[in-house]
Formats: sequence, structure tokens, C-alpha cells
Amino acid sequence: MQVSSPTAGDLEEAIRLHRELDAIGATAGGGIDRQEATEDHTRSRTVIAEWLSARGFEVRVDAIGNMFGVWEHTPGAPYVLVGSHLDSQPCAGRFDGISGVVCAAVAGAVVRREVEAGHLTPRHNVAVVSWCNEEGARFQPALLGSSVYCGLLPLEEGLAARDRFGVRLADALESVGFRGTDEPPRPAAAVLELHAEQGVALEQAGVAVGVVTHCWSTLKWRLIFHGEQAHTGGWPMRSRKDALLAAAMFIVAHRALCEDFPEGTLRTAAAWIDVQPNSPNVVPSQVTLQCDARSDDETVLAAVRDRVRLTIAEIAEKTGVEIQVERFSDRQRIPLNDQGQQVIRDAASAVGEQTIDLPTVAGHDCLALQQHGVPAALMFLPSTGGIAHNEREHTSDADLQTGVLVLTEALRRAAGGALDQRDVQG
Repeated sequence: MQVSSPTAGDLEEAIRLHRELDAIGATAGGGIDRQEATEDHTRSRTVIAEWLSARGFEVRVDAIGNMFGVWEHTPGAPYVLVGSHLDSQPCAGRFDGISGVVCAAVAGAVVRREVEAGHLTPRHNVAVVSWCNEEGARFQPALLGSSVYCGLLPLEEGLAARDRFGVRLADALESVGFRGTDEPPRPAAAVLELHAEQGVALEQAGVAVGVVTHCWSTLKWRLIFHGEQAHTGGWPMRSRKDALLAAAMFIVAHRALCEDFPEGTLRTAAAWIDVQPNSPNVVPSQVTLQCDARSDDETVLAAVRDRVRLTIAEIAEKTGVEIQVERFSDRQRIPLNDQGQQVIRDAASAVGEQTIDLPTVAGHDCLALQQHGVPAALMFLPSTGGIAHNEREHTSDADLQTGVLVLTEALRRAAGGALDQRDVQG
């Protein structure tokens, strides 16, 4: 029998809370710009912290800046983590991550109310979470806070991450009061995350809930092109070592890779570039370029890696520019927990919603925990037109309220032990 029942007031509160967050860091185009450890990002986290505190949750901030609203029903019991992130890309949408935190906060409050009313006796405690630096827009890598939480990234390495102006994450968190000292809620029994789909599968199917089965493999790398600074007028063309020209040749070649594989099997991007000295009348001496390739087929990415190295050698020989591969990083195909998938399906069915199964091409915080062995469940809500990382990103109020209903029911089941495995991760 379903006992976690958000009221009409709960559903209205979710929309009201979302609107309050939408106004923080709002852009002229209808989106938001709230990069990690900025003033606006801090304001958004303060809103959630105050909302949770007012409902009896203990707010903790750990050493990497993850924020938790902790409700310890049974001292010593493991925790079900539920949430997402509040940081954004530059000039981004209002739903990416934010909807997951809002729905998690409301779901957590409803489940707590049900327990305190005596309608539910959970096996696990609950912690609503806002992860630090999920986007990787200001500091790299992405999924930074969740990776530190579960041990995939050392704390010292995370705190040492720098933005393009050389500011360390540790110092940025300190400056806004979110470099915490609290112990994070552990051990983790499970993690739930709600997110906008960032695709069109749900919209095309006319279904409000997606059950994520796995994440595509991703290959990321950073290249540094070392050329020679010169006057754009005075220096002969054939004598130039133009770092920007070499980078441009690589970008074009990288995009053309997609044409060599079956349609839809490979997605590539060159999405971050830094040019030095980036001055008129000066041949660029150095360019740093960050690229990625994503596929559901790991053999495709293995071929891409080989092709990238060959392309680098060819461009270096042609331009006279030295090309340094600063780093390669792989994220292999990550299957989501089978029990977690079924929890989302059952929760949706319990509130009268249909589901479809689908993969995610993008990374999400719950994937970091799944890699560490914490059972993870990820559900998607529709994204209008599939638009994401864009000011026009949109998920309807009705779909957000459906998200509250489904996530509340999923949290009730997870707190009751529905995702338990034999060994709970530490």
C-alpha cells in the first residue's frame, strides 16, 4: 500500500521553491548562470539549507563542499542519499540539476512526515544532497564532489582543482563559507537522483518518467598546442608555428570522425579552448583544448583514441607545432543497479505513471557512487525539445510534480531497503 502521499500543498511548494531558485543568477535569456562557489551558487544553496532546516533536517557541509540535509531516524543505520546539484554551466537552463534537488527536498520532507506519523518504519536514514561542482564548468573534473565523497578522487586533489584564473576550489569554497568540516552521512545504502532527460525520448513516447539503465562510455582529453609567437604581418607564412591553426585543424578532424562510424554511434565535441596570448596581430603561441567523445560501444572509443593519436602526429608534422597530450580519461559504460531500476518502475506504477527504459549519454553524480558500488537509481523527466545546457531548457510544472510523486514513492521504498545489497559501502 502506498503511504507516502505528497499533498497538493507539497506539489505547489515544489513549484514555489523551484521558482525561488530560478530567480538566483537569472540571465536575460530566461536561464541561469550559477557556477560553483560563486555568490549566486551560494545563495541557491542557502535557500535549500534554510528550507531543510525549517523542516527539521540537520544541514551538514563536508570538506569538499557537498551539502547534506540529514535526517537520522535510526542512529548508526546507513543512509539513502537523494538529490542532485545546484551549480550550472554559463548561461544555462533552470532545470539541469536544480529540479533534482527541489524534488528530493520535498520527497525527503514527505517521507519524514510519514515516518513521524507512524505510517512507515524505514531501515535506513535519509540525506538530501546538493553535490559540489557536478558540471565541471568552473573547476575540473566534473562530478567532483560526488567523486570525493565515494573515494574515486582524493580530497586533496579535489580541493587543489583550479579555475581558468588560477583560483583553487579550496579557496573559492572558503571565500563563500562552504568549505565545511562536517562529517558526511555514511555509510551509503543507496543513492537516488532525478534529472531532466536532456533528450527527446520521453517527449516522443508521451511518457513522463524515464528509467535509466546505463551510461554511455566517455573519453575525455586535454591537448596543449605549443607554437611560436610572432607578428601576424611581419612573419612569413611558411615560417609560422601557429598554435591556433593546429588546434583548428584538430577540431575539424575530430568532428569528421563521426562520419566514419554508423549514424548515432559516436558523439564528439571540442568545447573548451584557451588561446595565448590571444592578442590582435600576434600569431598564437599556445592553445589548450579540451575534447570528448561518447559512445555506447567501447570498441568505437578505442578506435577513436587510436585515430586521435594519429591525427595529432599528422598535424604536428604539417604545422611544426608540438602537441602535448596533457591527459586522457576514460569513463567506461556504467550499468545502473537492477534493483534501482525496478524501484523507479514500481514507484511510477504506484502513482499511475508509465515508464520507458533509456540510457544516459551525460554523466551524473549518482554514476560516481554506482562505480564505487553504491546501488544507484536514476530517473528522467521530459526535456522540451531535448534542449539542455541552454537558457531555453524547459520541463513543465506538471512533469516536475510527477517527479515529486514518483521520487517520494521511490525514496520510501529505498529507505525500506529495496535497493539493499549484501555489503553496504563504507
